[in-house]
Amino acid sequence: MLHIKTQIHALKLLVFLAIAGTFSACNSVKEFRYFSDIQKDSTTLIKIKPKEPRIQSGDILQIVVSDPDEMVIRQINGTTIAAGASSAASPSSGYLVNDSGQITFPLIGLIKVGGLFKDQLADSIKHRLVAMKLLLDPIVIVRLTNFKVTVMGEVMRPGIITVPNERITITEAISQSGDITSYGRRDNVLVIREKNGKRIYKRINLTKNTVFDSEFYYLENQDIVYVEPSKLKAAALSRGAQNYSMVISTISVLLIIYTQLLQ
Repeated sequence: MLHIKTQIHALKLLVFLAIAGTFSACNSVKEFRYFSDIQKDSTTLIKIKPKEPRIQSGDILQIVVSDPDEMVIRQINGTTIAAGASSAASPSSGYLVNDSGQITFPLIGLIKVGGLFKDQLADSIKHRLVAMKLLLDPIVIVRLTNFKVTVMGEVMRPGIITVPNERITITEAISQSGDITSYGRRDNVLVIREKNGKRIYKRINLTKNTVFDSEFYYLENQDIVYVEPSKLKAAALSRGAQNYSMVISTISVLLIIYTQLLQ
């Protein structure tokens, strides 16, 4: 009879622990929504447009020149492969902009590129090649090959995102990172940007549609996006420690009961 009562008490204890765990899990579930203030279908004018990035130190530029004069083109697009110069590279690897905002371009030499737009640099190279009577009417294409943003914090896949088309929004960056976890704050996403020698910090609320009007909606090269953990994360960690202690205690109780049943 004593053994039966002991088993009943043990069963009640296990049922109680199961119910407590269920309520604990239910209390941690929340519905997280983006742009929650959009209540109905509507149309708005786009206020913010992506900005053309200016070239800065540390950028890697891909510069390709085309013209019917194959001999000169071969010298321009292939010189650095043969010469092995450290300050310039082939179109496949790009030209590294040094700390002075310059690159060394074949047949031209040093070019100040820092602060220019890509089209401005392309026009500058074209005019120099024509002025030096190297080419008559060349076509110059400039691309930024190291455009990237970093996403950190409470996302599924934090890391660095390479942007081939040099255009990405904060929502696209977060989506490519697997979205924000259930422990991330959607109302307080931090964007860190370095511009003109200054570091800028901006908080973005992804639960409101005002995010589309922010100048930080379109990310710029080398931006950092940080998703902060919510209070739920700390509570979950604390609850995990409590559950661990509860499991240890339960196992201990069951071991004691089992030992008594064997006697």
